[in-house]
Amino acid sequence: NNAYRTAFSDRKGPVYIDLPINVCREMVEFETIEPVIIDKPESSDISIIINELLQASKPLIIAGAGIHQSGMKKQFRELIELLDIPVITTLPGVDMLPSGSRNMLGYIGGTARREAGIALQNADFVLSLGTRLCSKQIGHNLSLFAPKAKKIIRVDADESEFERKLNENEIQYHGYLQTIIPDMLSYFKANEHKLIKSLWTDSCAKMHTLLKEYDLSYGNKIIMELTRYLPEDTNIVIDVGKNMTYCGQSAEIKNNTKLYMSAGLGTMGYSIPAAIGAYYGNGHPTVVITGDGGAQMNIQELNTIIKNDLPIKIVVLNNRALGNIRIFQEQYLDSRYVGTQEENGDYFSCNFSAIGKAYGLKSITITKLNEFEKYKALFFNHEAVLFEVIFDDCPVYPGIVAGGNFLNNDIDNDVLEQIIELMS
Repeated sequence: NNAYRTAFSDRKGPVYIDLPINVCREMVEFETIEPVIIDKPESSDISIIINELLQASKPLIIAGAGIHQSGMKKQFRELIELLDIPVITTLPGVDMLPSGSRNMLGYIGGTARREAGIALQNADFVLSLGTRLCSKQIGHNLSLFAPKAKKIIRVDADESEFERKLNENEIQYHGYLQTIIPDMLSYFKANEHKLIKSLWTDSCAKMHTLLKEYDLSYGNKIIMELTRYLPEDTNIVIDVGKNMTYCGQSAEIKNNTKLYMSAGLGTMGYSIPAAIGAYYGNGHPTVVITGDGGAQMNIQELNTIIKNDLPIKIVVLNNRALGNIRIFQEQYLDSRYVGTQEENGDYFSCNFSAIGKAYGLKSITITKLNEFEKYKALFFNHEAVLFEVIFDDCPVYPGIVAGGNFLNNDIDNDVLEQIIELMS
């Protein structure tokens, strides 16, 4: 009872229960098991949030995975459509809005594209929902976090997170999204006349369009091409490494796409077993996107997939390197590569197509982007398939730390001038 309440109350999360062997051997008699009822959180006063939103000229919402966990994704989308203001997300919340939404600017953090960071640095009001805003998202130099914001409202169900003050202008709001988002939605539906469609949203959308073709490596293009062929309601389960970054930056998020990842836990090998759980959880088409490093961590689960006839598609991005670790070695270890690339003779990838066939999976090797179209029907059938995408290791762009200079020399002068004007 206590474990269940702890898991599903306030900030949800797993609970470890340790059952000693002598307890497990005992016979337990009971007549009925009473269901555990979780009390619904009470509504809180949202007037301060409403007032700041209405007064701001350049409002911005940071949306995190807590919106998913609170079951408020549908209501959040409805609220954003009504407010028509820009949204940036955390990496775990990157599927909060579909890719085609004019309000969606991408996620923030050191592995992100630059559009979300540009908007964050120019917003005059920031509302944070469903995220703790960890250092990976906002950087260590807090003076660079939302520097022009006159007010930042941090909504969090866990009051202990407020022990970290991020900005001198922040308002720490203890509350629950299960009531806050519906209450905001009700208010603005009843007072739609108070909403002024800001040029700020148009400016952010234009900025996003201007930068659309920037910061794309071959890895991004693989993900763009792959995800355009996936079913509308696909579970995309991402591993750890450059594959996670490419997906976060460039996956086509459709209306009912759901992304699963280990995010800040950085669990290499997560994707294949997690995909099994995701498929059993909702029965939707399920696609694994992993790298050659992560795929080898739990490759035995291919046996589980084939023996249980699970129609999971596994896409292995085989760049024959541990790409994220190589980035770390470049940035902090003077490019002394150890155990991260085949050419040094101390790291070895493998023939994943051959391994897939050994387990009984239909296995396909892809070496060109246009080959995905030939196999697009396979993403809709009831069959386990392994795709091995072979390519040379390539960069992750733009590689700007959170809070860094997003308007740098990588951007053409005429585009740079247009963005500066749009953000002014």
